[in-house]
Amino acid sequence: MSDPCQKCSPRAAATIAASTPRVDADTKREATNELAKWRASMLEPEAHPEEAPVTIAEAAKEFLRRFQARVASGERSPRTLEHYRWALREYLLPAWGERGVESILPDDVVALSQSLRDQGRKPPTLRAVEATASRLFSFAVRRGYIQASPFAKLERGERARVRNDDRRVLSNDEARRLLEYADGLVVRTLIATLEVVP
Repeated sequence: MSDPCQKCSPRAAATIAASTPRVDADTKREATNELAKWRASMLEPEAHPEEAPVTIAEAAKEFLRRFQARVASGERSPRTLEHYRWALREYLLPAWGERGVESILPDDVVALSQSLRDQGRKPPTLRAVEATASRLFSFAVRRGYIQASPFAKLERGERARVRNDDRRVLSNDEARRLLEYADGLVVRTLIATLEVVP
């Protein structure tokens, strides 16, 4: 293969392959020199130190910054932003904050959920933490920090879910008493339309 830089015209540019950068120069000689420097740098690994992996804390900071912009534009709710901040501050950053995003595996997600269960956290808290983590990892995939979310690799049944015994349903008597104490027509109407289980 001949050197493509030999065919460069004034304001020379050379591209050898898709992985080779475009070299812009005013002369053929400058283009040849730039291309030679690039080739030499590719042979010296220390010339391109690997970037440090993005930590969960760094990804979370960027995630929240971008989400806050969406809240400011009216696309998203401020309450959702506060929800994400709470889950990150209270659970995710203490557990994973200093770890690289790519180091979190599906087993880490399951272990965090199990740890929260062992601490007596209720299913709504588990779901809130998992939902926030899932959104954070989706963001990390979109930004190119990781190839796939660890949530995408969870097996069926590994996510937190609500069991029927976790729900509390009012009895007919409790519903009647609630209606008696409800203040205002709107509140009474809303309560009256709730499903009552015999």
